[in-house]
Amino acid sequence: MFPAISLNGSVISSQRFLNIKYGNSRSGYGQTRQGLPQEFVLSPVLFNIMINDLLSFIDNAVPEINSLLYADDLVLWSTGSDIPKLESTLNSALVTLANWFLENDFKVNPDKTNFELFTLSTKKHNINLVYNNNAILRTDCATYLGISLDSRLTWTKHIAKVVANATSRLSLLKRIAGVQWGSSQSVLTSTFTSYIRPVIDYGSELLVTASDSALLKLDIVQNKALRFITGAATSAPIASMELQTEISSSSERRQYSALSLGERLIRKEHFWPKYIPSQTRLKIQHTFLFEFQRLANVFGVSVIIDFPSLDRLPSRVI
Repeated sequence: MFPAISLNGSVISSQRFLNIKYGNSRSGYGQTRQGLPQEFVLSPVLFNIMINDLLSFIDNAVPEINSLLYADDLVLWSTGSDIPKLESTLNSALVTLANWFLENDFKVNPDKTNFELFTLSTKKHNINLVYNNNAILRTDCATYLGISLDSRLTWTKHIAKVVANATSRLSLLKRIAGVQWGSSQSVLTSTFTSYIRPVIDYGSELLVTASDSALLKLDIVQNKALRFITGAATSAPIASMELQTEISSSSERRQYSALSLGERLIRKEHFWPKYIPSQTRLKIQHTFLFEFQRLANVFGVSVIIDFPSLDRLPSRVI
């Protein structure tokens, strides 16, 4: 332990000099004041140690704020029906965030910073969030860890992005497939499961609340892949191609992932008290919790949840 601590300290405080190469020219050397060397094996660990107290710092200063941090991707949010109060709470959190960054010599990338209002209401709300006297841009579809979050959480934009990405990868499968000359079915199957299917399945557990028409677009992409693998005609039954390739349907994998996520959330300490249902006149969209309970009933999974209602969450979330 002690040698590691000594090494960490020397890496952070060591004098390092950098220069810039442009074409055949090099600039003079400049000494770095802070930061970690790129491609150094300990840099990610040391960065996580450095930023480790950020969430607790925000939570202690503004308890109404929720926060998540993955490496250097930070998201703050608050829920409720009083928009001005939410705006004030988030601005207070941004002041706290700026103070922590100033104290620890961190900087925020303004080009990658935005905010979004999640609501099923059709009423327009003017919200102004400020960080270091600079207004934060508003978006109607933020992206966090590769998941596109539209303001109504319909997942249509995320699904469209996934379909476009997976479809572009299908071209590789098409090129190596052929009834007379192509690769074997096992090679084609491995190509799909390792190169294309991960794109379809990433974050799919969240998509159980999407509409059937939106989810059908994901199913179509996999069905095209199955036809490339088997060489079957367009009229071939999908179930028979799934049986032949031993590839489960995308809907089955999605539902299984949703049940797995819901079960993990139930076991998570202090999870349910954060989600207090509120009455809303909008009845057009179910929550993940509602769909999880429905799937559990469909598949006969015994779920015991000490929770008053799974039907609705607060209608407005920033």
